[in-house]
Amino acid sequence: MTTNPATTTTPGPAGVSTGAPEPQVTVDEMIQSLTGFDELAIEKHFNGFDIYTDGEARGIRAMRALAFVQFRRNEMKDLDAFKAAQGLSFREVSSMYLPDELELDPDAPETASGKDSALPA
Repeated sequence: MTTNPATTTTPGPAGVSTGAPEPQVTVDEMIQSLTGFDELAIEKHFNGFDIYTDGEARGIRAMRALAFVQFRRNEMKDLDAFKAAQGLSFREVSSMYLPDELELDPDAPETASGKDSALPA
Protein backbone atom coordinates (compact mmCIF):
# COMPACT_ATOMS: atom_id res chain seq x y z
CA MET A 1 0.00 0.00 0.00
CA THR A 2 1.20 3.48 -0.80
CA THR A 3 1.14 5.72 2.26
CA ASN A 4 2.13 8.85 0.40
CA PRO A 5 0.42 9.07 -3.01
CA ALA A 6 2.22 10.88 -5.78
CA THR A 7 2.18 14.63 -5.72
CA THR A 8 0.77 15.06 -9.21
CA THR A 9 -2.16 17.38 -8.87
CA THR A 10 -5.73 17.52 -10.04
CA PRO A 11 -6.59 20.66 -12.01
CA GLY A 12 -9.13 22.93 -10.37
CA PRO A 13 -11.26 25.70 -11.85
CA ALA A 14 -9.76 27.31 -14.94
CA GLY A 15 -6.86 24.85 -14.88
CA VAL A 16 -5.53 26.10 -11.52
CA SER A 17 -3.98 23.26 -9.53
CA THR A 18 -5.84 22.45 -6.33
CA GLY A 19 -2.88 20.57 -4.96
CA ALA A 20 -5.12 17.51 -4.75
CA PRO A 21 -3.12 14.41 -5.70
CA GLU A 22 -4.32 12.06 -8.38
CA PRO A 23 -6.23 9.20 -6.76
CA GLN A 24 -4.02 6.23 -5.89
CA VAL A 25 -5.65 4.88 -2.72
CA THR A 26 -9.14 4.30 -1.37
CA VAL A 27 -10.47 6.17 1.65
CA ASP A 28 -10.01 3.01 3.75
CA GLU A 29 -6.37 2.66 2.65
CA MET A 30 -5.74 6.29 3.48
CA ILE A 31 -7.29 5.84 6.94
CA GLN A 32 -5.12 2.77 7.53
CA SER A 33 -2.02 4.83 6.71
CA LEU A 34 -2.69 7.45 9.41
CA THR A 35 -0.04 7.95 12.07
CA GLY A 36 -0.55 9.26 15.57
CA PHE A 37 0.75 12.63 14.41
CA ASP A 38 -1.87 12.66 11.62
CA GLU A 39 -4.62 11.84 14.13
CA LEU A 40 -3.53 14.65 16.46
CA ALA A 41 -3.36 17.15 13.60
CA ILE A 42 -6.87 16.18 12.45
CA GLU A 43 -8.24 16.60 15.98
CA LYS A 44 -6.53 19.98 16.35
CA HIS A 45 -7.52 21.50 13.02
CA PHE A 46 -10.97 19.90 12.72
CA ASN A 47 -12.25 20.87 16.20
CA GLY A 48 -11.85 17.51 17.93
CA PHE A 49 -13.06 15.47 14.96
CA ASP A 50 -12.21 11.79 15.50
CA ILE A 51 -11.73 10.13 12.11
CA TYR A 52 -12.42 6.68 13.58
CA THR A 53 -15.64 7.35 15.51
CA ASP A 54 -17.07 10.24 13.48
CA GLY A 55 -15.80 9.33 10.02
CA GLU A 56 -18.64 7.10 8.82
CA ALA A 57 -21.39 9.41 10.03
CA ARG A 58 -19.71 12.49 8.55
CA GLY A 59 -18.19 11.18 5.33
CA ILE A 60 -17.32 14.44 3.59
CA ARG A 61 -15.75 15.80 6.79
CA ALA A 62 -13.63 12.65 7.02
CA MET A 63 -12.60 13.00 3.37
CA ARG A 64 -11.58 16.63 3.97
CA ALA A 65 -9.58 15.56 7.02
CA LEU A 66 -7.81 12.93 4.89
CA ALA A 67 -7.16 15.53 2.18
CA PHE A 68 -5.62 17.73 4.91
CA VAL A 69 -3.34 14.83 5.89
CA GLN A 70 -2.34 14.27 2.27
CA PHE A 71 -1.49 17.95 1.83
CA ARG A 72 0.63 17.81 5.01
CA ARG A 73 2.43 14.78 3.62
CA ASN A 74 3.09 16.79 0.48
CA GLU A 75 4.97 19.24 2.72
CA MET A 76 2.31 21.93 3.19
CA LYS A 77 2.23 23.66 6.57
CA ASP A 78 -0.75 22.63 8.69
CA LEU A 79 -2.71 25.88 8.31
CA ASP A 80 -2.16 25.94 4.54
CA ALA A 81 -3.14 22.27 4.30
CA PHE A 82 -6.32 22.95 6.29
CA LYS A 83 -7.24 25.91 4.08
CA ALA A 84 -6.54 23.86 0.93
CA ALA A 85 -8.73 20.98 2.16
CA GLN A 86 -11.53 23.34 3.15
CA GLY A 87 -11.29 25.11 -0.20
CA LEU A 88 -11.90 21.97 -2.25
CA SER A 89 -15.33 21.37 -3.72
CA PHE A 90 -17.16 18.14 -2.91
CA ARG A 91 -16.25 16.88 -6.40
CA GLU A 92 -12.56 17.66 -5.89
CA VAL A 93 -12.47 15.96 -2.49
CA SER A 94 -14.32 12.91 -3.82
CA SER A 95 -12.00 12.59 -6.80
CA MET A 96 -8.93 12.31 -4.54
CA TYR A 97 -9.70 8.66 -3.72
CA LEU A 98 -10.21 5.49 -5.70
CA PRO A 99 -13.62 3.87 -5.33
CA ASP A 100 -13.87 0.95 -2.92
CA GLU A 101 -13.81 -2.43 -4.63
CA LEU A 102 -17.14 -4.25 -4.59
CA GLU A 103 -17.06 -7.51 -2.70
CA LEU A 104 -19.23 -10.14 -4.38
CA ASP A 105 -20.98 -12.78 -2.31
CA PRO A 106 -21.12 -15.91 -4.49
CA ASP A 107 -23.35 -17.67 -1.93
CA ALA A 108 -26.06 -15.04 -2.30
CA PRO A 109 -26.02 -13.89 -5.95
CA GLU A 110 -29.38 -12.15 -5.60
CA THR A 111 -28.09 -9.75 -2.95
CA ALA A 112 -26.75 -6.38 -3.97
CA SER A 113 -23.22 -7.52 -3.19
CA GLY A 114 -23.60 -10.81 -5.04
CA LYS A 115 -25.72 -9.68 -7.98
CA ASP A 116 -24.59 -11.20 -11.30
CA SER A 117 -22.03 -13.44 -9.60
CA ALA A 118 -23.95 -16.68 -10.19
CA LEU A 119 -22.46 -19.03 -12.72
CA PRO A 120 -24.55 -19.70 -15.84
CA ALA A 121 -26.52 -22.97 -15.75
